[in-house]
Amino acid sequence: MARYVGPTLMKLFMLDPRLGTREETEHEKILFYFPSDTPLNQQQSDVGLSEALISFTKTFSPDKPCEAVHLEKSRQTFFQCEPDIWMVMAVANPYTVQAKDSETQRDYDGDALADATLYKIVEQTYSMFKLFNGTCAEIVKNTSIDNLRTVLGIFMEEYIPNIDLSKADLFTALEGVNFLPVDKNVYLRVQSFINWTENNFPFIQSSCFMYRDLLVWSAIEQDDMRILYKYIIDIVLRQQMQQSQRARPGRRRDDDYSQGSDETDGDSGNRADVPYLRLPTGERRKGFITGPADLSDPRSPIYVPTVYIGNKNEPQHLIIYQVADAMCLFFLKGGASAVKEHSFYVNLDKFIAPELGFVAPILAGHWTRKQGYADEYRYIYFNHMNLALKTSIVSGDVVPREYMKLLNDMHHDFDRLQNSVGVQELMVRTSDDGWIVGRKSDQREFFVIFDQKNANLLEVNEEVRRLSTTYFNNIFID
Repeated sequence: MARYVGPTLMKLFMLDPRLGTREETEHEKILFYFPSDTPLNQQQSDVGLSEALISFTKTFSPDKPCEAVHLEKSRQTFFQCEPDIWMVMAVANPYTVQAKDSETQRDYDGDALADATLYKIVEQTYSMFKLFNGTCAEIVKNTSIDNLRTVLGIFMEEYIPNIDLSKADLFTALEGVNFLPVDKNVYLRVQSFINWTENNFPFIQSSCFMYRDLLVWSAIEQDDMRILYKYIIDIVLRQQMQQSQRARPGRRRDDDYSQGSDETDGDSGNRADVPYLRLPTGERRKGFITGPADLSDPRSPIYVPTVYIGNKNEPQHLIIYQVADAMCLFFLKGGASAVKEHSFYVNLDKFIAPELGFVAPILAGHWTRKQGYADEYRYIYFNHMNLALKTSIVSGDVVPREYMKLLNDMHHDFDRLQNSVGVQELMVRTSDDGWIVGRKSDQREFFVIFDQKNANLLEVNEEVRRLSTTYFNNIFID
């Protein structure tokens, strides 16, 4: 019986070709390398080969050099995260193990992983690092290249286990944001609450509001919101769910907070140096997720991470506050003295807790209605202009690997034709006689999976038109 083995992360490293210009100092090009126990000679070999590929491909494409290398058993992805700084990821291709003539044979599937998806994973890894540490150039400018290596090592050691290649699919490539649809009155109530809070607490520069894993309101720039949304979904909410399942009684919350400052000083490899990737144990449903460990104790340690957002990557302090499933993200001016004052959090809690307590049940009603609606087809809709992602494919739905590969290929084809005008459409018959239809109009993409075995091309096209009219206000109709 055949056995499927999914893709695995082989190595992830960063290099700066400007360093280590002499043969005896080539190792200085390495800024970070995973796995860290790889022999230095092998690290130098991998970095040297990557540098050679980048230099060679620049000859033919100066503005867009090497992005991917395909091999039978693996593939590599190259991402230029900053001028002259590259991040490279190597992934082992998935394969099927089966017995043939009394021997074990591996059949590698080199096309299972889309380049756009892997590229997005590398880009997200760097974006998450930059969100909490700033750019590599700024770290070197303010400290040293050795400190950059230390900070990268501390962050990557904690973040890399969050990379799940088994879930690398079209949703990864799109990197969209799920919104909670609410009526006008509720939306205005949330917006009024945010404005009211910011007016009463001038240190707060901007805010965003979420319910569960859905965004309700945000004043954050789109690129920043993308990575912040991923942080909330993949780190904060995931750890809350895991912690609620294995909560350990009798443990104090403040035991799990870093006792240090709100900056990563890079002096230690201890996992507590990145507490923004490791939340306090125990299910949290009310109060500060980042802030004082115990609001009732003035001596309680305060941890508020520094994030770098905006066009100028200016440092700001991120306060996350939650009541039930409603969550507020507040961004305070960098260096604001209130961040370290216990009284500030007491006053903020008194101010926002009643309002969140009132809004949360209303949003729960909207969320329940959204969950209770059964969609006839499995579809994915994405708007590049506002990052809105809408899908009927929920967690737990099993989508065949063939289908996900076809969806990835369609998205890649649309991406290549992004300068074309009008509506582009692709219709593919699957091996089990189903259909997958993809449409793109302006900056919107729409994919539908049809499981009807006997449907013909005309019937499928008519169903797509009907679905577009019903859900998306004719935006895909010629």
